[in-house]
Amino acid sequence: MPPWKPYACTVPRKGVTGTCSVMDVVHHVTHTSAALRILEDRKISRGPIYDECSLNDSRTTVVWLSPNQRVYGSRYGNVEFTFDFNALVNGQKIYWLEVQKKL
Repeated sequence: MPPWKPYACTVPRKGVTGTCSVMDVVHHVTHTSAALRILEDRKISRGPIYDECSLNDSRTTVVWLSPNQRVYGSRYGNVEFTFDFNALVNGQKIYWLEVQKKL
């Protein structure tokens, strides 16, 4: 069975009750110094992964985006940039990588 199969869902649409939520915005959370750099550069620079992700060994660089908003703040910083998800992925190829079970 493909690793993404347990996470398959029905997207809600007219006449169909969905079993998942539509991701319409994503957020990049960072610390103040990095946020100032983003504003100056007018872009978010990618960086290496330091967690248990399978990309860690390959030293692949990424920009982390999440649909989640933290109620009590985030360990990743106190500045949040919000983006329209469809605008970011339009014309892009999206790949399933893995499930992160450790937080």
